[in-house]
Amino acid sequence: MERKRIGPLPMIGDKKTKARAVTGSAGVHFVAYRLSAMGYIVALTREGAPAIDLMVYSPKSGRSVSIQVKTASNASQKPDKKKRKDDLLYWQLSKKALELKGKSVFYAFVDMKGCAADQPRPLEMPDVFIVPAEWVANPEHRNIRNTETALGSLNTYPKGKLPSSFWFDLYPKGKKKWSDKWELI
Repeated sequence: MERKRIGPLPMIGDKKTKARAVTGSAGVHFVAYRLSAMGYIVALTREGAPAIDLMVYSPKSGRSVSIQVKTASNASQKPDKKKRKDDLLYWQLSKKALELKGKSVFYAFVDMKGCAADQPRPLEMPDVFIVPAEWVANPEHRNIRNTETALGSLNTYPKGKLPSSFWFDLYPKGKKKWSDKWELI
């Protein structure tokens, strides 16, 4: 029986979808690398697993945590590619963000600072912000506009209705509080 040769597999989705997937995967692997370098034992979940991207164990403390990684190719850009003037960073979250809670559940918000599938050479190291998932899900932290005193905001517009996704804004105080806060894990 003659074997058929298989050509390259077709990519599913458009170019923009593929670029987003590559950027997201880069963020997950970057966080896994940083944690591994610090001595944590890190397991990546199967791609597409709901809510959790990394399972992390600390041999030092015996503690296990779950991490949801959210990656932006440039978190300081607006969707129209213009740089924000308000010094905010933002990531898009699904409505699962309202349900993701627990003392051992964290977000790792990664800003790739311009490094993405269409620009693979990093100009700078990515920034990582470690934020407790309970903080993000807390209703007290929604639709906050006071960028000087607040840490961040989960924007659930329009009010009263739950859209399929939200924007999480990280304000200057939040950037300072959660930048490279690996010790929370």
